[in-house]
Amino acid sequence: LDIDLDGFCCIERGYDAQNFHHPNHGWEQRVDETAELVRGLKRPDVITITRSQGEADYLQYVPPGLVDDVQAYTLEKLAEIYGGGR
Repeated sequence: LDIDLDGFCCIERGYDAQNFHHPNHGWEQRVDETAELVRGLKRPDVITITRSQGEADYLQYVPPGLVDDVQAYTLEKLAEIYGGGR
């Protein structure tokens, strides 16, 4: 299972703002909706999470002030689905 955090909280660079969500609002709901979808899938052998953070501003697709929160919430949901073990 590959999870890219920018799917939940993406900065609107290079995109039509009318068709994109604001990065600071609604990301928890998007994580919750994705978790419900994941519940219906076979248990993965490996889970990877991409933080979508680069050193340059144009490479930071998840706002730097939110990336840790988005990751922690995503991990919490995965732990609810698969258990807290590693």
